[in-house]
Amino acid sequence: MPTVVVLAGESTIDLMTVARLLDNHHFRTRFSHDAIGVELGGILKNIYAIGLGLFDGKSIHSVNFRAVYLTIALEEITRIGVAMGGHAETFSYLAGLGDLLATSLSGHSHNRSLGERLAEGQTLDAIKTAMGVLPEAYNIHEGHFIDSRKAACLSATGTWSVGCYPWADCNRTVYLRLYA
Repeated sequence: MPTVVVLAGESTIDLMTVARLLDNHHFRTRFSHDAIGVELGGILKNIYAIGLGLFDGKSIHSVNFRAVYLTIALEEITRIGVAMGGHAETFSYLAGLGDLLATSLSGHSHNRSLGERLAEGQTLDAIKTAMGVLPEAYNIHEGHFIDSRKAACLSATGTWSVGCYPWADCNRTVYLRLYA
């Protein structure tokens, strides 16, 4: 099966030129004129992959729960993206929904693995040693600043972000997300 990526830029001619160089039987390209949305979709999905990893690490594997969590995650990614200048439709395609599903559901996702390890009680230092480096989403875990600057509500990110702090209680966080 081919990998499909989204190329973002202003010029359709430039996008087509790059696509001609990259496209083959194993690698396909799609176009978007929403560079901000494509970038944010590629960044923000990592935060939610950590969140799903937290639940997986606590053996919460309900398909219904995953569907609810990922639906809320996509809603929040879209809200944040639009607040920051992206186009809502971008997040319903590969750079939003596609990236979110691939990263959150993959057993190879470093971001999801971070959530699983946090849920198991591992420290960030131990995780960094085991993984070699903390996944990219850890470096943006303070993304809650978006909430106050852009009036975007971030409820699903709260699922995991408190787990990154030494004083946080992962069990309490998971409970609040499930029953609040």
